[in-house]
Amino acid sequence: MLYICIPAYDEAPTVGLLLWRIRKVFQDYPREYEILVFNDGSTDATSETLQAYTEVLPLTIMGTPEHVGYARALDVLCREVSRRTRYPRRDAMIVMQADFTDQPEHLPELIKRFEGGADLVVAERPPVADKDSPPKPVRWMRRVAPWILRPFVSVSGVSDPFGTFRLYRITRRPGRPGYGVGRQRRSPRAHCSLRASHRDGRSPATVRPAPTRKPHSSMGRCR
Repeated sequence: MLYICIPAYDEAPTVGLLLWRIRKVFQDYPREYEILVFNDGSTDATSETLQAYTEVLPLTIMGTPEHVGYARALDVLCREVSRRTRYPRRDAMIVMQADFTDQPEHLPELIKRFEGGADLVVAERPPVADKDSPPKPVRWMRRVAPWILRPFVSVSGVSDPFGTFRLYRITRRPGRPGYGVGRQRRSPRAHCSLRASHRDGRSPATVRPAPTRKPHSSMGRCR
């Protein structure tokens, strides 16, 4: 199962079209999936827009009346995915933005890497057409962030540390809270490890497997 998680705040102009494009992707690339959208206290017509898609998509709408921020929204989505998953290690959580920062057409390449063995897949976005261009603050951050963070943060193979288009393999970690003796219970959080894929390939998007600490692991890059 693929859980596509989308935090949304005042995204009425874009979230509907994004959902429709996700639907089209999975029509051409069939996989079992669910979409979870966290409506983060939107003050526009986001709620009404989302409701219209519940009859044509496997869509769950979550949220709060007040705006709680991206980090809290993502935490709630992680917990819900952890609660729903029935097959850890076989299921994955994909995080996307609701404003065309992330393109649904790149989902198949992330999924291929996951099915090839990667536990964490990071997508680095190529240039896109103006109509699909992310908001101006996002474009500005991408340009300056690598220079600002270079002295402090360095992750081999990842040039966009703020990239949010990522796939995480859902993993239960023994010894964490939420585990019983003799009977495994669901952990309250979705955990992911950082084992890299041993495969390489080429795709329309730049997709990087996660860096690894294992000396025998290799990391590929595809464009």
